[in-house]
Amino acid sequence: MDSAPQKLPKEESKGPAKSTGFVLKPKKPTSAWIYFNTEMVAKLKAEKSLERKDAFTKSAEIWKGMSDAEKEPYAARSKGDEERYKKQLRELETNGFFLTEDGVKSTDLKVDPKKKFGADVILPKKPLSAYLFYTTENVNKIKDEQSCTHTEAMKKCGELWNSLEPEKKAKYEGQHNNDVTRYNN
Repeated sequence: MDSAPQKLPKEESKGPAKSTGFVLKPKKPTSAWIYFNTEMVAKLKAEKSLERKDAFTKSAEIWKGMSDAEKEPYAARSKGDEERYKKQLRELETNGFFLTEDGVKSTDLKVDPKKKFGADVILPKKPLSAYLFYTTENVNKIKDEQSCTHTEAMKKCGELWNSLEPEKKAKYEGQHNNDVTRYNN
């Protein structure tokens, strides 16, 4: 089985084909408000034991009441991040890639295949675990034998799996290993 992503066939073409090249763009700059809010929400949650939503609301109220001088440290951080963004855009334009803050080339970063190849990409299925092979085979049997719900049958499957002898688990581990081999080839 080929593990490379595949595109679904298009039903009809609407004009010339678009370039399939994907370019990872730099992360947009963070605003002063986001810097403040991230810091303040964490502080309010820790100090006043507020829920996230309440801390967020309180943070917004504090932000609205702050003077420009009090907002300046966050504005400076935002300005610095805007410079980073512009620098990375220039690097992307001249080199075809940009360096992250860690010094990693953007072309070496892991990219979600759905972003790279489009939303209609078909990704290979990941291999099933030995436990999933076991439950697939046994959950319906347990439901029928014990006249229970699917949830109860799954709980029972978990208990049975944990008490299963290694020799009996080997059958399902073999199925898992075959699935892994198919996935990697």
